Amino acid sequence: MFARDSLLLLCLLTTPAFPHGSAPADSAAGPVPFRLERADQSFKKSDSSGAVVYILQGAVDVRHGESRILCDSLLYFPSGNWFLCLDSVHLTDPERELRCDSLSYYVERDYYRAAGSVRWSGEGVSGLGRLGEYRRDRGLIRLEGEAAAWDSLRRIDADELEYESNTHVLRALGRVRMLEFASRSTAQAASAVYRKDSGTVLLTGRPEIAYFEKGDSVSPYHLVSDELRRYGPDSVVAVGRVRLWRDSLTVTADSLFHDLRPGVSYFRGGPPLVVDPRFTLRGTTIDVRTAGHKLRRVTALGAARGEFNPDSTAAAPDSAQSSLAPVGSWITGDSLELYFGDSGIDSLSAAGASRSYFRENAQTGVNYILGRRIRLVWESGLIDRVQVEGGGRGLFLQPDSVARSLGRPDSAAAGIDSAQGAGPQIH
Repeated sequence: MFARDSLLLLCLLTTPAFPHGSAPADSAAGPVPFRLERADQSFKKSDSSGAVVYILQGAVDVRHGESRILCDSLLYFPSGNWFLCLDSVHLTDPERELRCDSLSYYVERDYYRAAGSVRWSGEGVSGLGRLGEYRRDRGLIRLEGEAAAWDSLRRIDADELEYESNTHVLRALGRVRMLEFASRSTAQAASAVYRKDSGTVLLTGRPEIAYFEKGDSVSPYHLVSDELRRYGPDSVVAVGRVRLWRDSLTVTADSLFHDLRPGVSYFRGGPPLVVDPRFTLRGTTIDVRTAGHKLRRVTALGAARGEFNPDSTAAAPDSAQSSLAPVGSWITGDSLELYFGDSGIDSLSAAGASRSYFRENAQTGVNYILGRRIRLVWESGLIDRVQVEGGGRGLFLQPDSVARSLGRPDSAAAGIDSAQGAGPQIH
């Protein structure tokens, strides 16, 4: 390969090799694999070993098959059957377009290597990087060094990118960042596979995604897991140590399927746990529904349990009970359904061997209820009424009794269960 000063010297010492609009003469290695359309100067040079170099200089325009190459300088080495294009290189063919500072092409391998400000586009996909490779037989282009690729749906940035036009698959590796144009959702991961035909994206390496409900661009959900799949703009599947959070709400589980169109999230394994300043909910499976950017319904199935925080703003009077810490309420059942209004919790329904313990603060008594179905209704942030079906029964303990006998609500359950036969029946 020649340095620029050496190239200029060769141009002065040689004579024109072939006229414009024709192919160069055959060399010992075979025909020259391009057709010259234009060049300010063209030369043929042999070194001391007899190796031939063709040199084109100034506004070079050549054709190779269906490809057209424009550049400032071109050197062809017949012994290796490859050529080097330098400065403002622009390659076009029916399927793609490539721009770069320098381009090497190895004819027999049908292999291109580009360097410096590489920009590429084809079949609705574009990309850039500092270095690039193109293997025509596989339709594979590879970019590295602050690489990026995008289509009409999303942009992916990474340390390395590969796009295979035969299968329409884009692979990204190393510090992957993804942006979806329509939803403004973003993601970070160690690697990504984007299948353009189906619109699916697989993110691995503990990916984190921030996405919005439809119509929202202010308060995103954040989701992290071991592996994450994105199906078009509306569906997300996360697997392995899943954690979803938004504002003060956090949900953890082993797996998640989220459908943005109806605003439903299905949490499985772990077991799933929902944590909010107002409540904690757990079960074998949990489904979360949102609408209008607000939490609307949470359903827990299988050994379900909900715990509700007390009114921490209530002032404790000067009495012996003021030293007793506020205790929240809880409810258990085979299934729980928690409903929300615009101002907070509306109601909760428990079904199947249900138990409910509720107490607003340390100064109030305890209500403990059993039944086949229990429904709690909130008013102004407090439990206002209780509805029980199916052999309902329960107890009410005065505050002084609670202070003497209850340390924790769960430990109190055994004592209340043993005394429930003497308590009032609830219908």
